[in-house]
Amino acid sequence: MATERGSRGKYAETQLRKVLERMRLAYHHFTYNRLGDARAGFKVAQPGDFQAFGWGSNWLLEVKEVDHQFRLPVQNFTLDARARMRERQLAGSMCWVLVYFKPAKLWRLQSLDYFGTLASGSWDMRDSPTAELSFVIDEIFGDDAARKLRDTAQPK
Repeated sequence: MATERGSRGKYAETQLRKVLERMRLAYHHFTYNRLGDARAGFKVAQPGDFQAFGWGSNWLLEVKEVDHQFRLPVQNFTLDARARMRERQLAGSMCWVLVYFKPAKLWRLQSLDYFGTLASGSWDMRDSPTAELSFVIDEIFGDDAARKLRDTAQPK
């Protein structure tokens, strides 16, 4: 079954949003926002999908979802999109790209620097470790934040 163009990537974005919302509720010094995209009617391209703020730091997160085991096509993360993220990176944001590979039902995480200036083809991400989303969150925000988040998710 083909994915509708308007819903492509929504599963991955929704999963990340749920985790970020749990973090917002677990930490009084953490917040996030979802940046608008063309599907939401924004005419100006945004530098990423989510911004997160906490512990005196800020992150810019780009979420990708592909129907492949390990390849991310360049057209899914264009050079101009990478340039917008890079501008934020130069201004101090920690920039991460989370890729959800639907057939494997696993995530791969890379910093923006991994993607370079490739203009065509695809990235072979087989060498990027795969993980469940909770471990990706550990890598982005640190073990202490993720541990508390896991603890708050446990039934009492």
